Amino acid sequence: MSPSSLGLAKSSSGERELNLYEILQIVILILGVTVVWLLSCKSPYLRLVGFIVGGLGQPCWFYVTWCSGQWGIFALSWFYLLFYLNGVRNSIHLIREGPHSSVG
Repeated sequence: MSPSSLGLAKSSSGERELNLYEILQIVILILGVTVVWLLSCKSPYLRLVGFIVGGLGQPCWFYVTWCSGQWGIFALSWFYLLFYLNGVRNSIHLIREGPHSSVG
């Protein structure tokens, strides 16, 4: 796909406009940094939030990678979604059972 088909062209006045593609890139950056920080916390509650935020960010990855033809990253994004969902499940189990439960 060309940059203009992704909405990356300049406006008719020559000024640069923030478009959907760029907004999604910013969202991916903010969510990605937030997820890594939350998943590195000791609190199981914050890690649960990290897995949820990570999963909520995946639609941005799906759209950006699909539109730009990055099929490898697109496929990888589906695996990340599965890993985030597994992390939510394990975190909920850990929170319910306490810190000494075994999660697999």
